[in-house]
Amino acid sequence: MEGHLAFAAIILGFLLFVLRARKSRDRAALPPGPFQWPLIGCLPSFPFHQRHRGFLELSKKFGPIVTMPIGSSKIFLVHGKDLAMEVLRFKDAQFSSRPLSMTGKYIGFEHSDPNLCPLNENWRVVRKAFSNELMAPSRLSSQAWLRREEVLKTVDSLLGITGHGRDWASVDVRKIAEGVVGRIIMRMLFGDHYLGKNIDNPDAERITRELEREFEKYLAEGNFLWGELNLADYFPALGIFDLQGLEGRFKRLMSKLEPLFTMIIQEHRKNTVMIQDEKGKDVIDVLLQNQLSDKQIMGILSDALLPGIGTTAAAVEWAMAELASNPHTLSRAQQELDSVVGRSRLMDESAIPSLPYLQAIAKEVLRLHPSAPLDDPHLNEEESSLGGYAIPAKSTIFVNLWALGRDDRLWSDASRFDPDRFLGTEIGVHGSHFELLPFSSGRRRCPAHALAMIKLQHIVGALVHGFDWSSAGAVDLIEGDGIIAGPRTPLRLRARRRLDDEAY
Repeated sequence: MEGHLAFAAIILGFLLFVLRARKSRDRAALPPGPFQWPLIGCLPSFPFHQRHRGFLELSKKFGPIVTMPIGSSKIFLVHGKDLAMEVLRFKDAQFSSRPLSMTGKYIGFEHSDPNLCPLNENWRVVRKAFSNELMAPSRLSSQAWLRREEVLKTVDSLLGITGHGRDWASVDVRKIAEGVVGRIIMRMLFGDHYLGKNIDNPDAERITRELEREFEKYLAEGNFLWGELNLADYFPALGIFDLQGLEGRFKRLMSKLEPLFTMIIQEHRKNTVMIQDEKGKDVIDVLLQNQLSDKQIMGILSDALLPGIGTTAAAVEWAMAELASNPHTLSRAQQELDSVVGRSRLMDESAIPSLPYLQAIAKEVLRLHPSAPLDDPHLNEEESSLGGYAIPAKSTIFVNLWALGRDDRLWSDASRFDPDRFLGTEIGVHGSHFELLPFSSGRRRCPAHALAMIKLQHIVGALVHGFDWSSAGAVDLIEGDGIIAGPRTPLRLRARRRLDDEAY
């Protein structure tokens, strides 16, 4: 009997030794990272503010890939061109899903949107409709008149501020940028219906006027919630307590947006059979033709309105901040515009292909100031590897896009604003060059990247062509908090009319 017990003890001891050795090997195979506390993981080391900068500092200490678990979530931070290429190109199929989140539940309308949806059939349907129908070059070209109308309205409003004369006037650039981008996107999404026009519904005008009046508040709240670190995503047992109050805020925001979306979709469903002219069709008309569900349509609308407006508006604000801080660059851009377009009319987007310096300015702005500094989280459904390290299944991967543009190994004098670095090169922003990924890359690349670049270059080009700009003092070139990182201080500049009277 004692012999059997001794033998059993030996076997048990051997098994424990094997399990401990295996656990040690598995742990050793993971990337390095900060100290992991019981239950909460690396939460004390997690940067809550300017996350992209905090992540970069962690990578300087632990290496280009950092283990950063929080609660029940396995999180890895990725830095550098080679690892970005591994995640987004070579292993794109493995890392293209998304983790479930409260943001996806509410703002994504039950994860029905193209951005936050996990990699499944729903995502494929929504992405196909968004990319092939809404963002097709032919459709973007057919809507150029709409974008021009809104840019001209913006120029008219600036002329009103400057008194239609040649005097300097103070301009709230952030308000201008958010206004023109917001109007362009809302007209593309809803047509002119969003103002309650020509809708036989007694509630339509009330609801849409509320949207117009409160839109800046909705936009700020949505972008805050989108980017906030929600502990309920990492500690599911805490979700019922809503300790941060975020779920309550999600619900309040959705109580405003969902009735509006529902009303507009219903009105389009009644009227869409009457619209034969392709030019008269807006985004909802097209989505209804593709047989998308109301939830899927709402998810697309939410993506387009919240991060869609905020990211492009932030890029416009950054461009004007850098140009005001670099008068020589501003002057060169105006000289190019005067040479190509002249001074008797205002530029429009048809001139962009003939304006290489304006294109270079847009690229340099997105290199230094990507509006979304961190790529949206990627998730692998199966066990994989990155940089020679093991990556367990269901891990969340953050790729630091902001750090790529600041990498001295990739860019000469990386912190300096210098559009000339892009002249005569083939480096683009659409996901093929991994030293510059403002829209990410792979199958989860921003599907509206082409539209975003058109709007950025058109709006900035018109502002620079139509007006002189200067700052009263030093411009704050540090980004604020949040998933969308515009300047931390709203940009105010002085503007003065510069084109001939007949140009307007």
